[in-house]
Amino acid sequence: TYFEAKDGVLYADDGQSLLRYPVGQKPTDYTIPDDVLRIGHGAFAECSSLTAVTFHENLESIGKAAFADCIGLTEIVIPEKLIEISDFCFNSCTNLKSVTLPTNLQRIGSAAFSATSLNAVTLPDTLKEIGEQAFISTPMKEITIPRSVTTIGYNAVGWDVTREGQLYSKDDFTVYGYRGSTAQDYTEGFEFENTFKFQALDDDSAIAANNKQNNSDAENENAEQGKTSIVKIVGISVCGAAILGILAAAAFSGKKKKNESQETGESTENTESEEET
Repeated sequence: TYFEAKDGVLYADDGQSLLRYPVGQKPTDYTIPDDVLRIGHGAFAECSSLTAVTFHENLESIGKAAFADCIGLTEIVIPEKLIEISDFCFNSCTNLKSVTLPTNLQRIGSAAFSATSLNAVTLPDTLKEIGEQAFISTPMKEITIPRSVTTIGYNAVGWDVTREGQLYSKDDFTVYGYRGSTAQDYTEGFEFENTFKFQALDDDSAIAANNKQNNSDAENENAEQGKTSIVKIVGISVCGAAILGILAAAAFSGKKKKNESQETGESTENTESEEET
C-alpha cells in the first residue's frame, strides 16, 4: 500500500521518493532515476561500496544524512534545482574531495560536509546560511564567504576536533570576505572564540590595513604569556531510526560579550552680538 521496490531499491508508492538504497547493492555507480524527485533521510547512509552517484536536474530535495558515511564517494555535483543541502547530508564521507554546489543554493545545513576530505569549496552568491559545524574537521585552509551570507553557525568553518572529541580553532585558517559582513563578524566576534584570520576583499587598501592589523594582533598574542586557546568538547548524540543511527553533533551555546555604553551630554554656549552704530 505504501511502498514499492525496484531492483532492490525501496521507494514510496508513488515512485517519486527514494527511501532506501541497500548497503550491499551493486553496481557501485548509481544514477538517480529521472522520476525520483526526493531522496529520503538516510537513504544511502553507510553505503560504503558506493563510489559515485549521479543526480538529474529535476531533483527537488535530498534528506538529512542521506549520504552520511558513504566513504567511497570522492566527488559530488549537486543539481541546480536544489536550494538547500540538508543537515548531515554528506557527513563523514571521509574520501569526498570535490563538491560542486548549485548556483541558486541558499542553505548549507549543520554538519553537512563535516569530516570530509574537502580542500576547497566555492560558495555561490545566493547563499544565505551556513549551519553549525558545516565544514568542521576538513583539510581546508581557507574559504571565501560571499556578502549574501547572513547566518554562520558555531564552528561552521575553521575548526577541527581531536580524537578525544575536543574542539579547537585552526590558527592557520583564513576567512576571506567583505568588511562589515557576517564573514567578518563570525571571524572576529568574541562569541565564536575563533583564532584564525579574516582577510578583507573590498579593495587593496582594505586588504593592506587588515593585514597590518592581523600582524599587530599576532605580535600582541605572542607577547602575552600563559594564555591558551579556548576549546570546547563536542557533544555527540545518536540520531533516531529516521536517519539510521548517524551521529549528530550537539549544538553549542555561545558566550555573549556584554558591551557597556555611556552617554555623554554636550553643553552649548550662546553669545550675544552687539550692534555698532
